[in-house]
Amino acid sequence: MASSQWEPQSEARQQAWREFLPRWLANHPGCTVGVYAGFDIDPNPKDVSFRDHRAPNSAKLEDVRDMKRLATPWLDIGMTEIWWDTAGKPDRRRHAMAIAQNLRELGMQAGGEAMPRDFSSPGKRELDREAVHAMPWMALVPYFRQWDKNHSWRGDPNETELFIGLRGGDKPTDAEMRSAFERGFVPWVYSPTLSERALRIWGRIGK
Repeated sequence: MASSQWEPQSEARQQAWREFLPRWLANHPGCTVGVYAGFDIDPNPKDVSFRDHRAPNSAKLEDVRDMKRLATPWLDIGMTEIWWDTAGKPDRRRHAMAIAQNLRELGMQAGGEAMPRDFSSPGKRELDREAVHAMPWMALVPYFRQWDKNHSWRGDPNETELFIGLRGGDKPTDAEMRSAFERGFVPWVYSPTLSERALRIWGRIGK
């Protein structure tokens, strides 16, 4: 997503980030901040249209260098997480896992969306266990409804970082949230109207 990349932004917008975020973090000790960006790179990084974008190849040194370049300005102003849209696709996740390791060495945690499914499993419905142990992942409620109808997915908060994205428009039920939380998924709340419900259910199951 070009809108979430540093380089296409105007100098004025970049400066606003430099001034705002360190001050906000100083006033909110214990909080971390991340950016949700696209996984693709573009040979013309200042082109906001992202017309020539493609997925990075972790075997290419220049691609890894580009991914580091995209993350570093955010890291410099205090962001410690970057999340990549579409990184869970089968042809992308191995590259995402490798590049995430490179970013961890810089001090930035990288996560991906959506949940990486094992396409060799029956119905392509099981999770890719190697991927879920390699880096954090997130998926929205509709994705869970489509691919985890039997509620068979499991996470282990001691070994994995797996999130369920809760948006008001998706109208997640208490039962859906409770089931996901009990199975090791952490709430990622988009809607303020859902925050209290999610926290209440989270507290009831002893999280």
